[in-house]
Amino acid sequence: MKKIVITTLLFGALVSTFAQNRSIKFINNSMDKALAEAQKTDKLIFIDAYTTWCGPCKWMAANMFTNDTVADFYNEN
Repeated sequence: MKKIVITTLLFGALVSTFAQNRSIKFINNSMDKALAEAQKTDKLIFIDAYTTWCGPCKWMAANMFTNDTVADFYNEN
């Protein structure tokens, strides 16, 4: 019984690791360049304020910005 439970947990962890493979394509520009690019492509500007010690920042980077649906929406719009 333990082997079945362990195998199921490992399989679930493996599948969830490969389920999300796209991410938001952030650019690292000055505000002037970002505004010019936004006007040229008719897109909004999304600013991500991130610190290395911020727990919610790390969670967003690991779970939301790599979510396929979220990444596709942001990259298209």
